[in-house]
Amino acid sequence: MRAALCGALQVPERPLPDSGRRQSRQVRHFNIPTQIHFDNRRVPGKTFMELVTSDHPGLLAEIGRAFIEQRVAVSNARIATLGARVEDLFYISELDGQPIEDPERLEAIRQTITEHLQALTA
Repeated sequence: MRAALCGALQVPERPLPDSGRRQSRQVRHFNIPTQIHFDNRRVPGKTFMELVTSDHPGLLAEIGRAFIEQRVAVSNARIATLGARVEDLFYISELDGQPIEDPERLEAIRQTITEHLQALTA
């Protein structure tokens, strides 16, 4: 499992394998709009990112791909799935460890994550 994960991370453009897990019929009816909020005051030296969205198979893998694509480092995360609702918290930074403060950079990260999540529902 570890070798497969390391291999997948080495080639981020490779499509993810199908997990075989499908969304339940009941969960599909709960469409929760994706919300991404950033805060640089909450955690000194890091950028706090809160993501609220609908749960989907492969969700965390796509978020990880978006972080790789945007060259974002994750130092900590709290993952919570409440039925069909996902409330994930990430402590992120630039690869050099500095908080991400540029509003245009934060918007690019938001857009990349949103695009990756939209691909899950297409």
